[in-house]
Amino acid sequence: MGIPHSALLSIILGMMAISFPFGAYVMFDTDIGSNVTFQIPAAHIALFGAESYSILPQYIQLGDLFMVFWLTYVVFFSIALVGPKRDVFVSLKERVLGVMDTPNYMVHALSWFSVLVLASVAIDTIQVYTMGLEIVPPDIGNDLVQFYLVTASPLTEEVLYRVLLVGLPLFAIYTHRISLGFLAKSLWHPGHHLHIHDNAKRAIVVIFITGIIFGVSHVMYDDSWSAGKMTQAAVSGIILGYVYYRYGFACALLVHWATNYFVYSYGHIVAYIGEWGIQEAFRQPFFDTIQIIFIITGAITVTMMVERRIILRARQT
Repeated sequence: MGIPHSALLSIILGMMAISFPFGAYVMFDTDIGSNVTFQIPAAHIALFGAESYSILPQYIQLGDLFMVFWLTYVVFFSIALVGPKRDVFVSLKERVLGVMDTPNYMVHALSWFSVLVLASVAIDTIQVYTMGLEIVPPDIGNDLVQFYLVTASPLTEEVLYRVLLVGLPLFAIYTHRISLGFLAKSLWHPGHHLHIHDNAKRAIVVIFITGIIFGVSHVMYDDSWSAGKMTQAAVSGIILGYVYYRYGFACALLVHWATNYFVYSYGHIVAYIGEWGIQEAFRQPFFDTIQIIFIITGAITVTMMVERRIILRARQT
């Protein structure tokens, strides 16, 4: 399965790279916000349900904040392309040979993004057909503001839910050194710097609890997602927590970024071209096709992980 898996990962990687100019175009060159443009003072988006922005000075515009997050993701994307130890192209060649332990951030981010999509689609399908429970996104009131918030949330949520709620507890439980430098390294990549693998049960508990909190946070307010989002978000939070612990912050951030900015940049481009609403755009055949690509990639990833686990257990017996 190495060859098709590597090929599918390469397709997703190319689409991710293209999403950067697509997202910038959506923010700065479309009229999806109608009378709201990138030049609106960021403090004014408090009118659309983002109350924390009301404290910002008037000279900071929506476009300014967008560029801060956009450039941050460009930096992390670039870091993931070249490391650690091997660049993404060498690692994709290794994946052709069935190597699952490649240290490259991007390959792991691509793989786990596809697994997260597979899990999310499965949960959504089960909930709809067994309970009639659909996932309805919150109504922000403006598409441009929504796109900004979707762009901002991966970084803010990963710092809160992974670094603070997973990384700090893991450091407190497993650290064998006390220093600011070692704390920073442990928060960047807990699984690499902390002695977790010998006794991972407490780490699993921390990741599971934080995932549940992450799920509840998506539905706890009146203007949040519908109730159907809680299970999907909780499972996503558990997956992101594991990715953070096992592969580091850069990998977890890119997986989260992919589910938000990457997907919605294409959604808004399709919506703008077809003059549709964003939800109608997501129902177009184009998104059916890319969802199939993500699902197949996720299924192959899971299969390869299971095969690797079986082989490792066989060698130990």
